[in-house]
Amino acid sequence: MVTSAAEAAQFWVKADKAQKVPQSFYLPDTDPSDKCRVKVATFGGGLRNTEVMVYGIEGGGHTWPGGPQYQSEGNIGPTCRDISASEVIWDFFKRH
Repeated sequence: MVTSAAEAAQFWVKADKAQKVPQSFYLPDTDPSDKCRVKVATFGGGLRNTEVMVYGIEGGGHTWPGGPQYQSEGNIGPTCRDISASEVIWDFFKRH
């Protein structure tokens, strides 16, 4: 079984009793040459001040944002350079 990002987010929104409607915004396009944009959706107000965050990489490939372009863009699409997924994940867990 495959669960989409939207389904996974809704599972955690319900479990955390977070707000059903997210605050959404685009991060700055710090590297326009990567052809990607990052959209963040935050479902706040959960139990014990929890939040659910979803990062959408628009125009990105099957790569790790901020990581190496390990195959050609023709095979896997571009790597987003606007964020480092590793830093985003670490920042989230540091806050919680």
